[in-house]
Amino acid sequence: METSKPTIPDIRYSASANQEKENEMKHMTTWRRWALAMTILVAWTATIAAPSLASPHPQEDPAPPAIEIRKLTNGVETASAPGLSIPAGQKAVWTYVITNTGGMTLYNLQLADSSRVSVTCAGSQTLASGEMIVCGASMIVQPGPFRSQGLVAAVTAGGVVVDDMDAAFHTGTTAAKLAPAAAAIAIEKLVDGLEADSSPGPALETGESLTWTYVVTNTGGVTLTGITLTDSQGTDVSCLGTETLEPGESMVCGAADQVAPGPYRSMGTATGADPDGNLVSANDPAYYVGI
Repeated sequence: METSKPTIPDIRYSASANQEKENEMKHMTTWRRWALAMTILVAWTATIAAPSLASPHPQEDPAPPAIEIRKLTNGVETASAPGLSIPAGQKAVWTYVITNTGGMTLYNLQLADSSRVSVTCAGSQTLASGEMIVCGASMIVQPGPFRSQGLVAAVTAGGVVVDDMDAAFHTGTTAAKLAPAAAAIAIEKLVDGLEADSSPGPALETGESLTWTYVVTNTGGVTLTGITLTDSQGTDVSCLGTETLEPGESMVCGAADQVAPGPYRSMGTATGADPDGNLVSANDPAYYVGI
């Protein structure tokens, strides 16, 4: 799903406290205007995107509608400054985990980012209650502190608009140098957007759908090619990105699954080849308990 690119200035820290406060006020005003524009757009298209209330299946959970967005930077929550330190010139990979946390189906999902990057989603614009989708975007890191926000909005069949936003921070560094000849790879596996590296992991309702997210990063100093990703449970994984990662670059992969009863453990494994054909790999486990 390709989203529009609203005309919003990049958000950066100013040199003085007074200037920073002034910039923040201007930024919040811009975001409020953008959120209002998004709300109007979603509400206007609701008559087309949402089904008629005379649907043959009109009964829904009476809980009020709600939506949640969590924005990750290179697979890590960075909701406060200074965020991750990333060498300038490399990519910051953003993962957006969007969940319908209310009791009504949401339609015409719209997602945008204040940094004006193009966001791609692996899923539809309709989310049933409890469902989630994972979206991704990336940008080249510039020197210094950086802050951006993701905003999601959607509408119910009755025309009620819901939205949410989440910020992410990082700092572009210029001093750090990667080892010129070392090859390395890392993987972070998430359960419904949560880190679950140790047992027992989160408690999930048996039979409900869940989403696995895999963030693969080239942590070495040479280009890695032929990137492959496998799961120990044989889950069918699809990736947003190419099979080549430059030093510091990341790619996001995902898979849909169903919660199994009882304790569950699976392992994600990422493999790549350095310029000499030598393979490097890494793995990361994920746990949950089906209740």
